[in-house]
Amino acid sequence: MVNVRVRLIGVLRNLAGRDSLEVEVQEDRTIAVVVKKLIDLVGRTEFEAAIVDRELNDPTPNTLIIVNNKDISALNGLKTQLEDNDEIVLIPISHGG
Repeated sequence: MVNVRVRLIGVLRNLAGRDSLEVEVQEDRTIAVVVKKLIDLVGRTEFEAAIVDRELNDPTPNTLIIVNNKDISALNGLKTQLEDNDEIVLIPISHGG
């Protein structure tokens, strides 16, 4: 079991009603599992919609995910394994046209 701290930036902070949360992960200690648990903890469909691209069922098009100051694209993506006390930062990506 690991405990990680998730910091929320911008609109994500507003939708969650707080700037950070502690998330406990049991067996599969990946970013994908933490994102799912985070969505469950917040419990707001608006929060989930802001993070996860509905068509792809993937958070990476909408959210920059950083673990210990490294973008997960430079690590192992959503399969990045987490250690106790890791810090994850979620930053919403604005799309415009």
